[in-house]
Amino acid sequence: MYIVIRSNRTKSWHPLRLTLIFAALFVLFVGGLLVSLKIGGGADVHNLDAYFVLLLIVFSYLVFARYRLENGEFPNLVPIPWILVLAIFIMPAWSWLRFNVSFKTYDAEVTNAVLQSIQEQVDEVNARGGETLFITQRHLISMGMLDGVTLVPEYEREDLMEMAMGNNTTYLNRFRADLENQRFDLIVVDPLIFNVISRNRSFSEENNVWVRQVMRNILCNYREEAIFPADDIALYVPQQGERQCPELIR
Repeated sequence: MYIVIRSNRTKSWHPLRLTLIFAALFVLFVGGLLVSLKIGGGADVHNLDAYFVLLLIVFSYLVFARYRLENGEFPNLVPIPWILVLAIFIMPAWSWLRFNVSFKTYDAEVTNAVLQSIQEQVDEVNARGGETLFITQRHLISMGMLDGVTLVPEYEREDLMEMAMGNNTTYLNRFRADLENQRFDLIVVDPLIFNVISRNRSFSEENNVWVRQVMRNILCNYREEAIFPADDIALYVPQQGERQCPELIR
């Protein structure tokens, strides 16, 4: 069995055309590799997304023959085995199946109870004229699941991580000062587990930068008020009296 695509083996492409296509692919490939080698780059090839997208575009033009020859004509038709087409669909599907991808459901009553608890805390802060910081879980606000929250845009988790990895002292000093002054009456973030790990562990650089530059500043000035482990949500409120900091092991 065969499908057909258009092609013409008798007419070559202009060298400049091929050079520019391969140059673009090469630059994105090398750039993706360099980003992957940096701190925060990750352990897989997700930083090659731009390269893969462009490669998919080029491949699609070839497979569906939507490119033109140098004379402006579409190429002729040539057969392609069905087995190759089948492999194109099977390979990515098999790749995902290796990770045991499955459909998950949630308990609506439990979820509503969690949302209600967070809303009550937010309402209490608003009643006192205080400020709430959502470092994570900001989708709860954008999707209308919580009310009465004014976002603090500069202290979102990804921004904090980027600034910590880049050692942006101006930004980090401002963040530390806000926490020391207990600017926020409530902080919503993932549960903070203070743990500096060995450099030979996976993602140790990212973990240790986050722990030292972000997490410690929170835990030195705030205490855990409530935690919802199933949803990766924790609520932190200002410490009262003498403040306690977690021990930093270097």
